[in-house]
Amino acid sequence: MKLQPYEGYYWQGKSVRLRPLRKSDAEKKWREWTDTHARRLLEYQLDLPPVSYEAYEADLEDSCEFKDTSRRISFAIETLDEEFVGWINLFKGGVKNGTFALGAAVFREHRARGYGYEALQLVLQYAFEELRMHKCNTECLAINEGSIRLQTKLGFVEEGRRRETVFMDGSHHDIILFGLTEEEYRTGKAS
Repeated sequence: MKLQPYEGYYWQGKSVRLRPLRKSDAEKKWREWTDTHARRLLEYQLDLPPVSYEAYEADLEDSCEFKDTSRRISFAIETLDEEFVGWINLFKGGVKNGTFALGAAVFREHRARGYGYEALQLVLQYAFEELRMHKCNTECLAINEGSIRLQTKLGFVEEGRRRETVFMDGSHHDIILFGLTEEEYRTGKAS
C-alpha cells in the first residue's frame, strides 16, 4: 500500500521519506556487502564474504519495524516513489549525557542526489527536538571525502583526529572525530 502522507508529515522531506526497515529490505541491504569500497569506508575493515542471506535476514529482523529501539533505531530511506535507497541508524549510546551517534549509507546507484543529507536532517531533528539529545558524535576515515563533506554541510565540527588508527589496503589512515551540539543545531548550522 502506497503511503500518502498529509502535507507536513514529520518523516518526509522534499525527496525522501524515512520508514522502518522491513524484512523485504534484507535482500538489497545484504547485497550492499558486495560494495567493498563503501563497506571499508563505513566499517574500517575488509568484510569476510557475506553470511548467508538467511542468516542476514534473521539478524536484521530485530531492527525491522522498530521492534527494539533501546540502543539503536534503524530507518530505511526511500524516495517519495517508495524506492528503498539506503538506511540510517541512530545509536542512543549515552542517554544519561544526551549523546548519540549516527551511521548511514546510500546505495551506490542512488548517491550524489541529496538523499543522505535530507534523511540525516530528519534524524537530527528527531534526536534534538523529540528525544532531548544534547550532542551527536560521529567519525569517519580521513580518506572518506564524501562523509567529510556531508558532515561539514550538516554543521558538524571537526573535534579531533586519531592518527594512523586504521590499517586498510596496505596503509594506515586517520579517523576524524566530528561533533554537533544541540546549540549548533538550533542556531542553524545543521541546515
